[in-house]
Amino acid sequence: HTGTSRWRRRTGEYASLSAALEAAGDGDVLSIGPGTYRENLVVRQAVTLRAVDNAAGPVRIAPTDGIPLTVRGAALVQGLHIEGQDSAVPAVLVEDSAPELEGLRIMTRSAVGLEVRGGARPTVRAVTV
Repeated sequence: HTGTSRWRRRTGEYASLSAALEAAGDGDVLSIGPGTYRENLVVRQAVTLRAVDNAAGPVRIAPTDGIPLTVRGAALVQGLHIEGQDSAVPAVLVEDSAPELEGLRIMTRSAVGLEVRGGARPTVRAVTV
């Protein structure tokens, strides 16, 4: 990724957002600095994932293929730019959970920006697709 952020959880520091998500527990807050992150993120926990306030630029989740953001937990996701490069899959997939998606900007080459599956019931506020 081209961002300069590190993520701390208790005693650990992580070089990637994916590693921080794997180590995160319910209730943790992951604040992300501006930059482009070429990772496919899967959120399974009840965490807060948000762009740093007053950031010098956007937080772009923009992997080269696959689903950029999959949410399978009761997470709060705020202020991110989600960029889907793969025309065969959605940019954001919500499965079997009730997350809050707030202030997201979703751009995709696919016909589907946000897909909801398996009885998921997301709350969506101020999201641009």
